[in-house]
Amino acid sequence: MVQLKVVLDTSILISALKTRDPRRSLAIRVLELLKKGTLQNYGSRDTLKEMKETLAIIGLLVGKPEKARAIYNLIQNHTKRVSPRVKFEDDTKIAELVGHLDDVKFLNVVYTSKARYLLSMNTKHLVELRDKRTLKFNLKRHWFYIMTAGEFLRHIREKYKLS
Repeated sequence: MVQLKVVLDTSILISALKTRDPRRSLAIRVLELLKKGTLQNYGSRDTLKEMKETLAIIGLLVGKPEKARAIYNLIQNHTKRVSPRVKFEDDTKIAELVGHLDDVKFLNVVYTSKARYLLSMNTKHLVELRDKRTLKFNLKRHWFYIMTAGEFLRHIREKYKLS
């Protein structure tokens, strides 16, 4: 079985939490692949803390605190923790490119884990980094895809025959 190395951005989890129709949610399909073991997610203390806090707050706001806890538990149980030594927050060029300093911690995890994919619904910051044609981004000679949930699901269906 193929196990793809990914880093999930918090926006994927928020999308799964807020969905009105779970059967049609692309973010929930990504979480199902994680649960099945098709994906191996990577995270750091900082990214997991952000996910936990954000899901708790939004879960309360949308009236779905149990669903928020269930999503976080899934993430917590299916994430390999890494401790990034390279901190791109210190790289002014990267920090400026991202546009939102809080998102840089996900790049730290991608680089440390050598993940092949960064999945995000954050089209104003992280998704904007990638090359428009190849959907890839380069961090110190580590090339990886930055994709939304829909792009990723299409990509793996075509490339790996997974759904």
